[in-house]
Order: sequence, then structure tokens, then C-alpha cells
Amino acid sequence: MGAGTRAGVAPPGGDGAPRESRSHRRHYRIPILLAALVAVAVWWGLGLPYSLAAWLLDERLTVPRVVGLLTSFAGVVWVMASRIGPDNEPGAMGLMVVSIASLVAGTLLFKRAEPRVDLLVLNGGQLLVAGLVLAAPVLVWEDPGAVRLTASFLAAQTYLIVGVSWVGMLIWFWLLRHGDATRASAYFFLNPIFGIFLGALLLGESLHVRDFLGGAVVALGIWLVQRG
Repeated sequence: MGAGTRAGVAPPGGDGAPRESRSHRRHYRIPILLAALVAVAVWWGLGLPYSLAAWLLDERLTVPRVVGLLTSFAGVVWVMASRIGPDNEPGAMGLMVVSIASLVAGTLLFKRAEPRVDLLVLNGGQLLVAGLVLAAPVLVWEDPGAVRLTASFLAAQTYLIVGVSWVGMLIWFWLLRHGDATRASAYFFLNPIFGIFLGALLLGESLHVRDFLGGAVVALGIWLVQRG
């Protein structure tokens, strides 16, 4: 065994790269990948509706709206990139991008079709279909027996069902029915900011100066979009 190998300079694979060096590169490569996925997810879910609405719905995309879009986009990426950690798996973030793409498609379809049914009926129908579609994957990949009906679990489910699926989606449909998709979609930039502050309020997560500054930048961008 050569001196270089004993010193850890050349690994058994013979590629001449130290184990420590390759591990060091992987350590930095993963956060860079996650940062890129954050930017893609933010643009796909928050910026894409503007572009598609201007193209498919013939909505006016003025200079203030474009500036506001880019401002809010930068604010969200700035805040979320600082919170990248080992728990942020690329596969999970990729799944999030797919789910956001579905929301964007639904937004455009709603504006193009302009359904005149009651919003309660519309929201109830889409939630029923979503539940039926997701039932099979849940039974295949999850273990229903592992669910524990604790107070915190029931409280979280109540918030997701009532606050997000019922109230949140009804507000979203109302905004789409009474305004442009570009202006309504601007409020999506608040979702990550609200998530950070709810995490601090309910889970005791730490807040940083960047979170407040980023929230202010996002609010400024939304204001520019609404003014445009």
C-alpha cells in the first residue's frame, strides 16, 4: 500500500480524489441543488401564472406588474433559500413542483371556462375528486394503522380541511371570479411568508431579520402588482 493511500490521498477506487474532498463537494452540491429547486418551485407556482395568464387569457402585463412579480419572487427565494437544510429532500420538493403545476393548470382552466356554478358546489366537487384520486396512493404507500388520533393531529387536520381546503380555496375562487388571474396570483407569494411565521407561532421555530425584510420585499412586490 502506497504512502499516498495510507495518508488518505487516494481512495481504493483509484480516481485520485480524496474521500474527504468528494464528501466536501457533496456537502455543498446538495444545498446548491435544493436552492435551485426552491427557485424553480417559487417561479413555477408563483411566477408562472403571470406569464401564462398574459399569454392564454389576454391579460395586460404592465411594467409595474412585471417589476412587482420579480420583486416578490426575489423576496421569497431570499427567505426560503436561507432555510435549506438536510430535511429538504429533492424528491419531496419535486413533488411539490408537480402539485403547484396542477394548481396553476386549475387556475387557468377556471378562468377560461368561467363556470357559473355556486363556488361552494365547485369547491366541494374538486375536493371530492381530489380525495378519490389520492385514496389509492395513500393505501399503497402509507400505513393507515400508524395514524394516532392525538389532539395535535386532529387540530392540524382541522386547519388543513377547514382553513385551507374550504375557506382558503373559496377565497381563491372568489378572487379569480372577480378579478384578473395575474392580480389574484400575486397573493400566492404570501404563502411561504405566512408559513414561516405560523411555524414560529405554533412550533417555536426561530425567526430572523431576513424573514421580516423578505416579507416586506414580498409585500412591496404585491403592492406593485395591484397598482399596475
